[in-house]
Amino acid sequence: LHVVADDLNEEIEWLLGDGFIWRAGYGRFGDFGRYFQAMEERLKRLQSLPQIKDDEKRERIQRCWMPWFDRWKSEPANTRLWEIGWLLMEWRVAEFAPGFPRREKVSEKRISEMLVSLDIGT
Repeated sequence: LHVVADDLNEEIEWLLGDGFIWRAGYGRFGDFGRYFQAMEERLKRLQSLPQIKDDEKRERIQRCWMPWFDRWKSEPANTRLWEIGWLLMEWRVAEFAPGFPRREKVSEKRISEMLVSLDIGT
């Protein structure tokens, strides 16, 4: 389960890293509880579903997450990256806690297009 733990650590690093209140703003900060509840739901699902299901979802998200996360780590003040980060969080909720409400509809295609517009490979 170390890959799940590593994935959750990166998610938490994005949510609670330096300047997290500034990045989130008032509106997004209210979503933090939902994001953490979705992480908890993901862990609960690991107890009842085969890990392969979690792996498939994680690998799908990682195609966009990893290039984005690497760029965000090198340019944490780039607000265009913040927008993609929030979309990635919504996608994570949709994949790992599908019964939870989402702020907006999001897809891999939409995120990939945004990454390409910033010259971030996926």
